[in-house]
Amino acid sequence: LNHLTRKILRNGALALAGMLQSVQITDDQRSKPLIFLSTLGTTEACAQSVRQTLEDKGNEVVIFHTVGSGGKAMEEMLEPEGVSILVDLSLHEMADHRFGGDYDAGPQRGNTALQLGLPTIVVPGNIDFLVSGPLETTRRLFPHRPYHAHNSAITVVRSTHQEIEILAQTLAGWCNEATGPVRMLIPMDGFSAFDSKQGPLYDPNGPQRFTQTMQKNLNDHRIMSLIPCHINDPEFSEAVLEAVYHLNIS
Repeated sequence: LNHLTRKILRNGALALAGMLQSVQITDDQRSKPLIFLSTLGTTEACAQSVRQTLEDKGNEVVIFHTVGSGGKAMEEMLEPEGVSILVDLSLHEMADHRFGGDYDAGPQRGNTALQLGLPTIVVPGNIDFLVSGPLETTRRLFPHRPYHAHNSAITVVRSTHQEIEILAQTLAGWCNEATGPVRMLIPMDGFSAFDSKQGPLYDPNGPQRFTQTMQKNLNDHRIMSLIPCHINDPEFSEAVLEAVYHLNIS
């Protein structure tokens, strides 16, 4: 159980109690720093490594899977739940909103924590693909693209370099206007399990195009770190943890 699931169960119990009695129940773990972490299966290796280490250090970590509703719910809870830091490891909902994918979390996905001034670690995880429906439908919607049929209902489409540059431009603008501490970590050997040398949608030029656009548009290059590994490599998990410690959260 984490902070959110405990709250859901507690609210259910209180609803059953109704007006019969007045009950005050406190969460004995809310003294722990609360960290939100976004991910998807294609960045799960990194997410689980980061989560385990942060929890071992005494933090409470809540994971949100970025399937549209997941990212939206995460951002709606950032302020009311008193989150200490956001590790935004999976931002492909931005791409799906902008370019017509299925996992759309709205126009502000990726910007809410920055506007609130919450310490945020920004990672362009999973922006290398869009999520769509069955393969035949996807071919009509996104013609002449590299595809990967994840299953009969879900197909992923490789993001174009132009799309990656647009996302980088957007993120740079949001980071420039952030009201709190921000670190951006860029895994130069690939943004997802699909975007790896063994993956179905590998494109070594994608991270380069993202980085070049960020460098042109980001006001303060000191917040950006280029990590010479893949997002799911242990070295990248270590870089994320170092960024968390740098922000004095753990």
